[in-house]
This record gives sequence, structure tokens and C-alpha cells, in this order.
Amino acid sequence: MNKLRSCKGFSRIELICIVGISAVLLFFAYSALNWYHISQRKAEDKIIANTALHTAEMNTVGSLCPVNSCDGQTSCTHKTEEGYVGYFDHPTNVIYGERKKGYNQCREITLSGKTYTGEVGTLVLKVVCTDSDIRLSWVKGRRK
Repeated sequence: MNKLRSCKGFSRIELICIVGISAVLLFFAYSALNWYHISQRKAEDKIIANTALHTAEMNTVGSLCPVNSCDGQTSCTHKTEEGYVGYFDHPTNVIYGERKKGYNQCREITLSGKTYTGEVGTLVLKVVCTDSDIRLSWVKGRRK
């Protein structure tokens, strides 16, 4: 078989195989790094939800309202038909009475068996507390 002069002894078939195998290896490396990156973002959203739940649990000790510095008494403005409502703010890890700007890392988030969708950085965690439980859900955050 003819040897390519510029390839120092590789035939055309060998050169094509080397290029093809290299391209496949690069594709698999890219796919693996992309999968890892997506897994990290999903884990970050789960950690944020877990932090929000624990913050709400701590805030509701002695009170039903999850909002920081609210006693849940007559001056509380966070009570709605669904319960006491607050919104978790990720950078400060505080539950506020109003929505802050979004901080989700993934477009599709599964929480308590329900899937929520929204562009990255647009959703916040809504915390609803009742007599019996604390529920979390992802909702649209305030615009930047």
C-alpha cells in the first residue's frame, strides 16, 4: 500500500483510523465532562432545597411562620389560605416574606416527586408551613 510521505510511514487507512479514534475519544471526554457538570448543578439545587427545609424547621420552632424575625402572631402578614408562606434566598440562606431573584442551577428540577421547569437563575424556593408540615416548591423569582 502507498505510504504518505508527510506521515513518516503511516498509510492512508492508518491515518484515517487514528483521526477517527481521536475524534471518538474527544467526544466521549466531552460527554463525560458535560454529564459531570450537569450532575453538579442538580446536586447544588438539592443542597439548596435541603438547606431551605432545615432553615424553615429552625424558624418554626415556637412559631408557625417560617420567615426570619416573624413570630407568626397577629402582626404576621405571611399567612395565606395555604399556610404561612415565605421565600428562601440562597445567597443569604434566609427566608423572606417576598420573593428574591432566582438562583436555580438547572432548567428542570425534581423536588418531592414533582418536576419544576424554568430557565437557570429564575426560580426560588417557596416555603409553606402549616400545623402539620413544611412544603417546598420552586416558583418564579423576582426579576433582576
